[in-house]
Amino acid sequence: MSEETTTQESQELATDSQEEIIESGSENNELIAESKKYRTRAQKAETRLNKLEKQLEDQRLAQMEDEKKYKELADEWKSKYNEVSPYKDKLIAYETVTRNELLEKLPDSVKENAEDFSITALKELSKAYSIKESPGVNNQSPDRSKDGFYGYKTFSDLARADWKLAEKWRAENRN
Repeated sequence: MSEETTTQESQELATDSQEEIIESGSENNELIAESKKYRTRAQKAETRLNKLEKQLEDQRLAQMEDEKKYKELADEWKSKYNEVSPYKDKLIAYETVTRNELLEKLPDSVKENAEDFSITALKELSKAYSIKESPGVNNQSPDRSKDGFYGYKTFSDLARADWKLAEKWRAENRN
């Protein structure tokens, strides 16, 4: 009789713990879903804000044109140009260097046709045409007898640097 009650109790505990796991799993899923909902809502609000700011700026510029405030417009555009101009020069220089480096990786037959390609396309082409040469690998174990103490002058130097390697040397050289 006592065995039956203990098995019933253990089954009840097992089902209770399974229900708790399922409930906590569903709570986590609910929290994740809620987090995703807030994230998408924030992203939508941010894009809407950017659109509205752009519209507001366009309206302000249109109003200035209507009021024939061309000097103010010209000054504003000139300041924006002066602000962006150094970055434009740097970008052009970077693109030129990158383009030349990528073209150098291509065979001559492809180079002529690829000069007008975008940098992204050139990167993909250079990946496709690059042949990676594997360096020669020497699989032989190094000859330690010439090195003395694995490149160290004395055994004590070796032991101070790497005691495991010193023990290995000692085991190999017990004759």
